[in-house]
Amino acid sequence: MTLFEKTTNAFKNKEFVTFEDIHHEDFMFVREFSMSSREEHLANIKEWLADDTDTWHLRVQCIHEDDHVLVMRSSKVDGDGSEVISNNVSIKKDGLYWRTIVNDE
Repeated sequence: MTLFEKTTNAFKNKEFVTFEDIHHEDFMFVREFSMSSREEHLANIKEWLADDTDTWHLRVQCIHEDDHVLVMRSSKVDGDGSEVISNNVSIKKDGLYWRTIVNDE
């Protein structure tokens, strides 16, 4: 199973333990002008999973995945009716998320 498939299945099935398992112990997350440690990022995922209205797993696309990188893209409509595109680029180490950067346009 690919990392993309593990990620979307874990989100769909609300399997937080799987999220812990697919993040390398040295994981770092970057969003625009901030960085999060593995623990901070997983805490955010835990909150995100609690939102039963989020359909991210149905909207996300795998743009590219190989042994070294995973590129995902999703979109949603914000409160003022504008489409927001989210690009997520992850570098893998040992088959796990090692570094991830996300940019919302």
